[in-house]
Amino acid sequence: MRPEVDWHDTIRIRNLRATDLSFTLKWRNESRRAFFDMDEITMKEHREWFRKHECKDSEHVFLIEYDGEPVGQMAIYDIVGTDAEFGRLVLDKDHQHCGIAHRAVRLLLANLYDFTLRLTVKRESARAIKLFEDCGFRRDNEGSVRNILRMVRRPYLPR
Repeated sequence: MRPEVDWHDTIRIRNLRATDLSFTLKWRNESRRAFFDMDEITMKEHREWFRKHECKDSEHVFLIEYDGEPVGQMAIYDIVGTDAEFGRLVLDKDHQHCGIAHRAVRLLLANLYDFTLRLTVKRESARAIKLFEDCGFRRDNEGSVRNILRMVRRPYLPR
């Protein structure tokens, strides 16, 4: 049963740790149809990916916690100055479609207000597109092809 999420519940994001890999591998493999590379990943491949990720200043992967429990992950990567790619958003199947992803993305974006963020999403992923639009991303025709939609979120600069 999906939880009912309200604004009093705790959503927290933190850096991914090696101890989180069993969760993130399970979520990624369960949701692999949403990724461009839909092959199932082994734990060995996942550990190798994490080992490489740990050493990069141009990439940050975050674990999403809901009321203290790990429920998802997201990342910013290909960081150059204040430009970056956003993605790798995946949630445990029992915590999808209940507002957790929306709140977690907004929390991350609040801390990246001065960044230009881009993302790539499959055109048939209507729910993901709506989530990203609700979080301030706009369709960017430049770079969009057949079944792939590019989206961008420009910096929010208070007046």
